Parts: sequence; C-alpha cells; structure tokens
Amino acid sequence: MLSHPSTLILWGKADDVLGTADATRWQRAISGSQLIWIEAAGHVPHFDQPQVVANHLLSFMQHINR
Repeated sequence: MLSHPSTLILWGKADDVLGTADATRWQRAISGSQLIWIEAAGHVPHFDQPQVVANHLLSFMQHINR
C-alpha cells in the first residue's frame, strides 16, 4: 500500500500577510503533511490562482480515494 500525505498545505509564495516562514513550521508540526508553494499567489492563493489550487486539491483527493 502506498503512503500519501494526510494533510495538504497550500501556501502563497508571496504571502505578505502571514509571510512564508509559517508554512514550513506547519509542515513540520503536522506529521505526514505535504507543503505546496503556489507561485504568483499571496495570502489567498485560491483567489489568486484558483485553477492551480483546484488542480492540487483534485490530485490530493484522488490519492486519498485510492
């Protein structure tokens, strides 16, 4: 059985509200998590890059449902 991350963390690479340091802190704090940086996105990546975020969510869900 293949292992997959239990938590997906999507973080805007240009987040100017929380910054980017917390992304790696969350990844380290959540065992088995996967961090994906969203290029050309700030604090709200699902508004800045909706298709990119949707693609990552769909891919994550497909792996979970296997």
